[in-house]
Amino acid sequence: MKNFIIIFFVLLTTWAESFSQILPSSREIGMSNSTIADSNSAFALFYNPACLSRINYREIGLYYSPSPFGLKELANVYAVYTEPLRFISAAIGIKSYGFNLYKENEITLGLSKSFEERYFAGVSFAMSNISINKYGQKNLLSAAFGNNIRVDDNLSFAAVVRNIQLGNYSKYLRKSLILEVGTSYRVNSFLITAALQKEEYFDLSYAFGVEISLIKYIDLRAGFRNLPNSFSFGIGINYSFVKIDYSAFNNFNLGLTHQFGLLIHIDK
Repeated sequence: MKNFIIIFFVLLTTWAESFSQILPSSREIGMSNSTIADSNSAFALFYNPACLSRINYREIGLYYSPSPFGLKELANVYAVYTEPLRFISAAIGIKSYGFNLYKENEITLGLSKSFEERYFAGVSFAMSNISINKYGQKNLLSAAFGNNIRVDDNLSFAAVVRNIQLGNYSKYLRKSLILEVGTSYRVNSFLITAALQKEEYFDLSYAFGVEISLIKYIDLRAGFRNLPNSFSFGIGINYSFVKIDYSAFNNFNLGLTHQFGLLIHIDK
């Protein structure tokens, strides 16, 4: 009973205040999810679909968080694939989250268009199946819209609206609407990112992240977010067409969570 109460509490808090933890990508989490203006992998599908057009190669991404806040029942796994087409870029992603009492499976489709390699716009649609033991299941359809502006090779701005509910759902079941704006600035091998986020029913939050490319094959990352009050760090190893990422996310109230990611580039 004690474990059930703890898990139920964590589910509520991760669904709302700790939303950033259940989004994928070890790189993004290692920078406290502050990267909507510089989401540079197939996982952009979940953060800012506009950034998919900035990827000019096929890519497969895998992500696994085995025991969020020390609870294996909250394990979540994602897989994503992006394909640059002639006029647009497309991506598909799947998610599995939860355990036998509460389970969520989701499939997401995204499209992105580049305009003169400076302005990018994207949209994604997600179908979620939520199953609660002894209470049945429900399907939810939602959308996200994003844009990304590259002022020059160093400076970018972005804005995203996520969790736009495409249907009439109970307020206890639907996801909270999220508005987010962000920026990124690169100086040689040093990247700085920042984001402001307003989640429905919650106060305005902010996040900052840094990424340093020490040598050709290794990236170091760190970040901070105020809601939930947390910090993160991570490392990326890049070799040939493979990227391996690790990050740790520490919620000051709920503890530490480890994430692992794999990206595989496939030339067109």
